[in-house]
Amino acid sequence: MNEIKSQGVAFEPGDSLSYSNSAYFLLARILENKYEKSFKLIIDEEIVQPLNLKNTFAIDEKSKPKNQAKSYKKENEDWVEIKEFYFPNASGTGDIFSTPFDMNTFLTALFNGKIIKEESLEMMLPESKVPFGKGLMQVPFYNHKGYGHGGDTFGSHSVAGYFPEDKLAITYIINGEQYSTNAFALDLLSIIYDRDYTLPVFGF
Repeated sequence: MNEIKSQGVAFEPGDSLSYSNSAYFLLARILENKYEKSFKLIIDEEIVQPLNLKNTFAIDEKSKPKNQAKSYKKENEDWVEIKEFYFPNASGTGDIFSTPFDMNTFLTALFNGKIIKEESLEMMLPESKVPFGKGLMQVPFYNHKGYGHGGDTFGSHSVAGYFPEDKLAITYIINGEQYSTNAFALDLLSIIYDRDYTLPVFGF
């Protein structure tokens, strides 16, 4: 909290728009104040249990996640493990573990009225000429309009998106990047939507 205060104010509310991990951290504290319970419990009781997500949870200082994929970076010809940050310090921004299956389940539920009301979802969506909304960003692919979000930590990269007109949810999580995640997403969508596509060539 002291670090957030020391950074000062970038702009007044409503004057501009910028992604902010600090803002998500503060939102998590607001939720804890509203529900009078930890962010981890809120995620579990309000989202995980109702949607029966088997492999999704928020991390806290008592968590001991099993089957956690470690992150790696390529150094010369070797993959080297990257030490993650301390997740309890990032509560509300980067501390949720999940799988592509669970994320697709969540997105499908979100866009079909099983988590929040339709009018609340509309408030989250970005305006037509603005890439970011309140928690969701545009994921355009030619004439297909999707919404979702991407995220990165040390060595882990993820993208989750939903295309309402096609009722298509797509999520991928990578724990060692040597091929651009953005290019990977475009390649994947090209295959799904049957557009011209050439397999990338990987070599040594």
